[in-house]
Amino acid sequence: MLDFLYPIPIVGDVPTKTIMIISETVSSPIVTNIPSAPSRFKIKASAKAFKILSGFYSEPILAIPRELGANAWDSHVKKGNTDRMFEVHAPNSMEPWFSIRDFGTGLSAEDIDTIYTTYFESTKTGENDSDGCMGLGSKTPFNYTDNFNVTSWYNGRKHVYSCFIDETGSPNIVHIATEDSADHSGLEVKFGVKLSDISMWVDKITRAFEPFRFRPVIKGASIIYPEREYLYKGKNWALRKSANTYSHGCNAFMGNYCYPISSNALRTAIYKLGPVNSNLVESALNNGSFDFFFNIGDLEVAPNKEQLQYEDDNSTTRAIIHAAIDATKELKSMVMNSVEIPTTLWEAMELEDKYNSYGSVYYSLRNIIGNIPIKFNNKEVNSSRINVTTVHADAKLLSVNTSLPLFQLYAIDSPTGKLRRSSTYYAHKDRKVLFFYTNGGRIKIARFRHFIKSLSATNFPICYVITDLSPGAATFFAHKKHFGWADSIVMEIEALPKPPVVPRAKRTASTDEIWYAEIPATISATSYNNSAHYRWSRRAETIDSTKTYYYVDYFYNEAMWGDKKIKHQLDNILREFVSYKLNEGQTVVYGINKKNQNLLKVGKWVNIVAEVKKVVIKNKEKYEEAYHLENYYTQIHEHSSLYKIFFNYKGLISNFENKETKELFQSFMAVYNKAGKAESLEDFYSLFGITAKKHTDDPIDLDALKNVLNKKYMGIFDAFEEYCYDNTKVRTLANIINFIDKNS
Repeated sequence: MLDFLYPIPIVGDVPTKTIMIISETVSSPIVTNIPSAPSRFKIKASAKAFKILSGFYSEPILAIPRELGANAWDSHVKKGNTDRMFEVHAPNSMEPWFSIRDFGTGLSAEDIDTIYTTYFESTKTGENDSDGCMGLGSKTPFNYTDNFNVTSWYNGRKHVYSCFIDETGSPNIVHIATEDSADHSGLEVKFGVKLSDISMWVDKITRAFEPFRFRPVIKGASIIYPEREYLYKGKNWALRKSANTYSHGCNAFMGNYCYPISSNALRTAIYKLGPVNSNLVESALNNGSFDFFFNIGDLEVAPNKEQLQYEDDNSTTRAIIHAAIDATKELKSMVMNSVEIPTTLWEAMELEDKYNSYGSVYYSLRNIIGNIPIKFNNKEVNSSRINVTTVHADAKLLSVNTSLPLFQLYAIDSPTGKLRRSSTYYAHKDRKVLFFYTNGGRIKIARFRHFIKSLSATNFPICYVITDLSPGAATFFAHKKHFGWADSIVMEIEALPKPPVVPRAKRTASTDEIWYAEIPATISATSYNNSAHYRWSRRAETIDSTKTYYYVDYFYNEAMWGDKKIKHQLDNILREFVSYKLNEGQTVVYGINKKNQNLLKVGKWVNIVAEVKKVVIKNKEKYEEAYHLENYYTQIHEHSSLYKIFFNYKGLISNFENKETKELFQSFMAVYNKAGKAESLEDFYSLFGITAKKHTDDPIDLDALKNVLNKKYMGIFDAFEEYCYDNTKVRTLANIINFIDKNS
């Protein structure tokens, strides 16, 4: 059997047969002396009625995969085929359609005609193991499209139908074909999706199937569901992990649906429980972040399956209240039994911060089960902060005096922060702490700063620095013993390594005018007038002999390489220079003219063209192949007429029946689109003596493609080029290609 996606099983591996039947209330007969016969209210089958019934969901498009998916899984359960999942095709640019195919019971032609097309008629009305029962979910495709196809495999026969909205606005269904089929029984719903809606559909599919107990096989797109993180899990409940202290709503999962729980709707019923239980339930539902898991039929739901239906004493109200009471009691027991036992006072303060600090992921627990007690040496620790003077008193360091003026505490929490005086220690739940001490009056700040630069900037610890003038730093070591600090987090500042000596700059050179360009702005230019050649400016500059500079030779206002002008190649040279990280983080490149040649004698100067040439020669085959592909893309553009046909009628390729033909033209379109984005680098290649040379197989053999177009298909695509906007002729073209493939 497939595993549950919920954190705990409900009952076994598959849904049990519980009550999901919508009860039909029958009133007592009315006795009257009025002679005329009563007349029943009616529902008129009109376009307006169908529109209302198809669009009463808060998110109509989201309802399509959700409702069709629930129907699909219900069919699997009814068939007993729970080892296999139904399949969903998510639309993409190459295959712009949505479809859902189950492997359940399928529907007979009679069921399609009498049940599938009837609102409030369902094959599951009298069943109690299904999510659906209203007869509305199967009609949800009309929320998005005016035309969709339904295919049913039933008892060895395949029935194909088209559902559409007619000119009056009313839904219709027409039988297309019936044929023998050996495929697995089941039902498929399929319709086209606009290219502009593809990303929206992927999002709706992800959201629709995230709460499903058994998720479908997704084709056409990569679906990543958000992970459900829980702090605690119990019997039919789980407590979500969330540091957001303002978001504690509870959810009810039933079948393949997730319903938000409204504590306001339950308020009257909660107050009837009495002071003790009412406070318990209200805290759980308002502050709990609980996910409750119910069997199908435990809760009453609205017809659109988007919210629960509450009354003061209906099954939904009773089930949620009982679930909240049971979960709260079980949670309290689990929490109290799982809290770590501290071995030092500092560990106890860290645990206090972990469980009881504001902003902790456990903070919401306090509103449900109360404060989580942390004890050390049989004393409750109720704060993660403690004043230095309090530590002196607790460690019995104070006698006659009420303070120890020779002891001073400082703190710093970032590698570039300022060392500030502090009066309080703070044991943080998710920050490592280091303690530095000196038995002198002054801190050797250079050693300390040099050491903390070696620490991770992303996980920088809180650093406490203590100056203690007591003999042998006795006060500090008394603090260490009192808190139980490990030796590994305590360091003497005098024992830290000395920082290296920074050599002073020996000399400088200056110029009143030098060419320069900002590399990031230059390589990101999007037009010719913003290219590297046009983004150079001039300024005064002082050169430091301890630094490295990057440059190109300049002749007046023109970039040069030897005797060649390279203004048209400069963009690509800079891009390659940065892509190979040859600039080592530097963001400026200079242009050195004859008047500034003396600057090259001060500091280290690197010619960027020479450096790029080295890597180009080293990776010669790579650039030869790239140059070859540039020429190859030029050749593939000769087939623009073929591309035009497929581009203007994107469904044409999908109508080809031969797999090899379909793959050939799909590959052609992909390569043609890529060729349109290719940048011409001919000047760049020629500058470094690179010639076009083939080292790997081309994406498509163009000679073979021409041969197929001219010989196998006899130039038929050229004949259809001017009619590529005519859908009828394009379908004719598809039929011709399929005929040739079958008979060639």
